[in-house]
Amino acid sequence: MAKAPAASSEPAAEPAFVSPRVTIVSTVANFRRSGIAHPTKAVVHEAGTFSKDAYDKITNEPKLVVMETPAEAAPVEPAPSTDSKPAS
Repeated sequence: MAKAPAASSEPAAEPAFVSPRVTIVSTVANFRRSGIAHPTKAVVHEAGTFSKDAYDKITNEPKLVVMETPAEAAPVEPAPSTDSKPAS
């Protein structure tokens, strides 16, 4: 009869961290955090862009607004034109 393998006393390895897809807006123009100058316009960063440490710094920074953005989210479209032409 074969012996069962001995149970390992080492804890199971944690899965690798993958940052979610996020949209970041800075409240201060070109504010730098985690090696990136963040503009005051919304910028989408794809999943996996940030390390765990960088993601924690960005999400805990009060000068940055960070929103998780689902991949299936519709792209932002420009507002309709408000130009009106006089009737002919």
